Amino acid sequence: MATSRHLTRTPRTDAGKALRGLVMKLSEIDDEDTAIAWQIHLDDWWRTFGHLTRERTLFRNGQWGYMTGSARPGS
Repeated sequence: MATSRHLTRTPRTDAGKALRGLVMKLSEIDDEDTAIAWQIHLDDWWRTFGHLTRERTLFRNGQWGYMTGSARPGS
């Protein structure tokens, strides 16, 4: 599974570290009970850090936008 394509290997934030740990456990899912437990952990992550996915920034041109793709430094 190519998780590092969409998620950094060395996250710096608590949200990133928690999400990486969660994603790395995806390959361990082999039955329905494990899948349900993983989903519960994902829901916990969303309750704790989901607000970060909606954060926007004010650009120099006065417009609001999401810091994704080419707007991110180093992308």
